[in-house]
Amino acid sequence: MGELLPLFVPGFALEPAQVMSDVYFRSDFVALQAHPDLIDGIEDQGFRHSTAIRAIANTALSDLETPHGYGGPVAPSLTVLGRGLAEWKHRQRQKGRIAELIRFHPCLNPEAFADQLDYLQFNRPTVMIDLGQTPEQRLAGYTVTTRQNVRKARRTLNVRQMEPGEWPLFKHLYEHMLLRQQALPQYYFSDYYYRELFSKDWCYPFLVEYGQEPLATACFLSSEAPLAHYHLSGANDSGLRHRAHYVLIDEACDHFARRGKKWLHLGGGRTRAADDSLWLFKAQFSPIHARFFMGGIVHDPAGYAGLGGMYQGLFQGYRVKPAGQGAADGASAADGSGPHP
Repeated sequence: MGELLPLFVPGFALEPAQVMSDVYFRSDFVALQAHPDLIDGIEDQGFRHSTAIRAIANTALSDLETPHGYGGPVAPSLTVLGRGLAEWKHRQRQKGRIAELIRFHPCLNPEAFADQLDYLQFNRPTVMIDLGQTPEQRLAGYTVTTRQNVRKARRTLNVRQMEPGEWPLFKHLYEHMLLRQQALPQYYFSDYYYRELFSKDWCYPFLVEYGQEPLATACFLSSEAPLAHYHLSGANDSGLRHRAHYVLIDEACDHFARRGKKWLHLGGGRTRAADDSLWLFKAQFSPIHARFFMGGIVHDPAGYAGLGGMYQGLFQGYRVKPAGQGAADGASAADGSGPHP
């Protein structure tokens, strides 16, 4: 296989081993995000890949999906990736899996191995903040309004890192935000999820307070890689009035920059729309954007076609196709959206 396109996005100046050590490729992260479903994974001669096993409702069949977050097959070179993917596909065919939806890590370039995928589509841009800058340089990259909001919030609000036992407060603020947004059930998590998340050494939750009043919270993820990621966040009405999320992100930048991280990845919007409010908020912090791709592999072509295949542009569209049209009822859409896509 000729390495005509780079496997890793060159603009972020990260070595393959650095990307491969990111939190999204950790088995304990994937297992937590997939819970209560099991995961299937492989690590062989430099190739790594893991994914959730999803039952297809009203059938005895299953398919695969990158759970909330990012992932995808990863290897130090295209040659190793090609060899590993061939082994992975053979394994999934033997297990009778139907298809696999992949949410690719923003530092991966899946266009380099598009010929080994059955589906690949650019989904949406995501925001990257350069932590290699001085604080002054980084602040200058914020929009004027964002700089004003950060400075005002810094004068009146306090930010601190949360303790593991404070997960109920995080859940409360997060779900308050979901209620305001009339979010779908898929964005809610169990107590088990928050308890386990807060117990991980790669989880960094922060809280903004006005005096003793909690206003807003955000959880960031970071492991060995020189990357940190914005994961989940929430706020009460007072937190929104105080623009608390501005200081949360600015504080996270300071926190991870001090620890030698090169990038803070904020993710993208809730939707692909250019006027998506979450996208517009994140884009105020940096003009540097990554490209988030969705991909797919059909492991059982006959089974995939029998279920109905794609529907309304969704690779696993059989999960949402109305009853009587070759669909499995009761499953959620796999359109790439999530708490932070």
